Amino acid sequence: MSNQVTLYDHIDKARPKFELILQEDDTGVDWEKESVFAYQAVTKNRFTIDVATNNPNSLKMAMINVASVGLTLNPALGYAYLVPRDGAICLDIGYQGLIKIATDTGSIKWAKAELVYQGDEFIYKGPAEKPEHNIPNPFASGRGKTIKDLEGVYCIAKTYDGEYLVEIMNADEIFKIRDEAKSMQSDKGKKSSPWAEGNYPGEMAKKSCIKRAQKTWPKTDRHERLQEAVSFMHETEGSDFSESKHRFKPGEKEEIITNMREALARGDAFGVLEVCQEYNALESHTDVEAEEAMKFWALFNSSERNSIHRILNDSAVSQDRLAMGKPELNQEIEGPEL
Repeated sequence: MSNQVTLYDHIDKARPKFELILQEDDTGVDWEKESVFAYQAVTKNRFTIDVATNNPNSLKMAMINVASVGLTLNPALGYAYLVPRDGAICLDIGYQGLIKIATDTGSIKWAKAELVYQGDEFIYKGPAEKPEHNIPNPFASGRGKTIKDLEGVYCIAKTYDGEYLVEIMNADEIFKIRDEAKSMQSDKGKKSSPWAEGNYPGEMAKKSCIKRAQKTWPKTDRHERLQEAVSFMHETEGSDFSESKHRFKPGEKEEIITNMREALARGDAFGVLEVCQEYNALESHTDVEAEEAMKFWALFNSSERNSIHRILNDSAVSQDRLAMGKPELNQEIEGPEL
């Protein structure tokens, strides 16, 4: 019982930052409800209790991330969950959560993902036309019995202009993503991972396809919420994009965080720009560069990201001066409370 009381105290430590995020950008979640859902999630079994007790800061950060992405932890909706992973409590975003963010932010009207199994007839008609997917007998007892029967997965999204956007992934791509997932890197994980046979491999395949598909969906002025959600997913689950080649080297993440926070604390606009440019976080011309940038931004909490963006947008330091190695002098920029 004492552990559970302590866990609620740790959850409550996220409240000030949680409510501050909602003041700046009301993402539609409510602290009173989400704190109850969180408490229920982390006290449902001994293993989760132990992880949360041993790493309470991860629980606090996961709650802050709930406010940032604006997805409720209500288990009946299946948008997002608090799960133990690698000795930490992480925010795990479901594929329905990604779709909700995309529809809430006005990117698309709706989207869905479907699995294609051996024996199905699937006709792909290109990225802008709905495919044909015929299932001779959807009630056949052997259809989709194991993930090994998977042929592929596709995602259809409809835009507000009435157009369709289609993304497809074959089974080999899905299995590569599965094999690279953090949750599959241990013998225990291969049994308990949502990718494991008998758990939710089909749902994970759908999520992987939607994560790739969202890159082609229309961008709105609120698109950052979707990018932020995908960034969290990359950070907690491992790369789910086979085309992404970027990996942080040992100790590199800690160095980035330290350098950025020191620059913010000094109010050093040149230092902030320098860190961003070094890790390709300013401009993205290719999908790989976009993936690298999302991994970079996922290292910081919402308050820090807001401060960095404010400096990038408001500072008189230009990228041209940065390239010449000439910082503006004596810039007074207020950093976040760290």
